[in-house]
Amino acid sequence: MRERIPAAQHHDFRKFVFEKRAENRTPTQWADIWIVNNTSGTPPHNNVMPEKVVNHVSKPAPAMMKLIAEGARRTIYQRNAGAQAGFKSRLMALWKGKCGIEGVALSGVLEAAHITHGEDFSDDNGILMTPTMHALFDRHLIGIDPHTLRIHISRTLPELHHQDGSQLNPPLKLNITGLMMRWALYQQTNPNSLHDSVVDILK
Repeated sequence: MRERIPAAQHHDFRKFVFEKRAENRTPTQWADIWIVNNTSGTPPHNNVMPEKVVNHVSKPAPAMMKLIAEGARRTIYQRNAGAQAGFKSRLMALWKGKCGIEGVALSGVLEAAHITHGEDFSDDNGILMTPTMHALFDRHLIGIDPHTLRIHISRTLPELHHQDGSQLNPPLKLNITGLMMRWALYQQTNPNSLHDSVVDILK
């Protein structure tokens, strides 16, 4: 995602996403809108024949296979197993085999969670998580404040309330643009979280 937006525009892009956080859009859609309005690039949606799916694959096989279908204007990313395995292996070493959210060492079941979905296999775009935490993170029921790296748990999950307010301690600087977009989606899914984050800042 970051490679599609010039580095000089990252600050303005993060501000744009934050101001528009009430709109129901995916990170890829935010990037498409920004590119159309602020760069000479074009979003990855191409017109093709109805019912036809074009597989944009370069040789050798890329980390992602991008499938674009006419009509729905929806891009589906199919992960390359080898790239994902390498991504997980690196995160296991960086995070020392522990879940970034719970801090537990369960190396046999931990998963490599993408901050920006599927397009970026760089180390700063991943957090090692248990399957449960990964699923909740992808459903925007767990949020990470990009400014404080404080972990927020949706009020719909009282069973995990003990994790709310805990601190994420990453072994490297994480993908801030991706965290901003994830945080906006978490706040949209959990309206009360905006008040909670403001309270945290004022403490």
